[in-house]
Amino acid sequence: MIASLTDMIASRITLKMEEMTVHINELVELSNKSAKLGGGISWRTIVDRLDKLSSDEIQLLTFDSIEDAREFYLCHSKMVGFGIRERDEKKDQKGIVTYKRWVCNREGFRNSKWLNLVDRKKEAKRLTRVGCLATIIVQWNKDIQKFTIKRFNMDHNHQLANQEFVQFLRSHRSVNTADLEHTILMHGVGIRIPQIVDIQAYQVGGHNKMGYIENDLRNTVGQFHWNVID
Repeated sequence: MIASLTDMIASRITLKMEEMTVHINELVELSNKSAKLGGGISWRTIVDRLDKLSSDEIQLLTFDSIEDAREFYLCHSKMVGFGIRERDEKKDQKGIVTYKRWVCNREGFRNSKWLNLVDRKKEAKRLTRVGCLATIIVQWNKDIQKFTIKRFNMDHNHQLANQEFVQFLRSHRSVNTADLEHTILMHGVGIRIPQIVDIQAYQVGGHNKMGYIENDLRNTVGQFHWNVID
């Protein structure tokens, strides 16, 4: 019985290794084909499995622009379960960004001066910075005329968000154009933002399916009116 169990475990391990080998070979083949055209792998061709790629596999990816790289990291982080923040960037003499770093939204630590306030008037916000080292750095590659990944760290030192809640992390919240247009119309006839949020939540089947919160809608409406005045 023990021998049978051992054989079964060995068989499963072998099968798993074969699947991984096929997966890696597919990526390498795709990378080689893309290299002949002057670039690496476009993340959009494998968008359905971004959360399953290893760090080494992800570093085969290339991007047409900084915005393309940002969209990738947003998509990857949403699938994995964390938010992102912009950290550093470098520009050339013409003011064009050639280097960019994004980090996990839980990178770093809160400044100690905010932790030790003597005359605090409001309750301190809960700590969200825990020194997470997850990051991506992209830089412009002159040889292939694309952005490549200089560094990619996917090791998080905190619990990741469930897919049910990841949409409410700040970097993943946004008000779509249709909702903004409806809000402008309703707000224009005197309906208040909280009521508008409830109406739109009812239309999509609940607040948890909206992809944004009341403050996001309020800020977006304010920005819209500011742009109109400006």
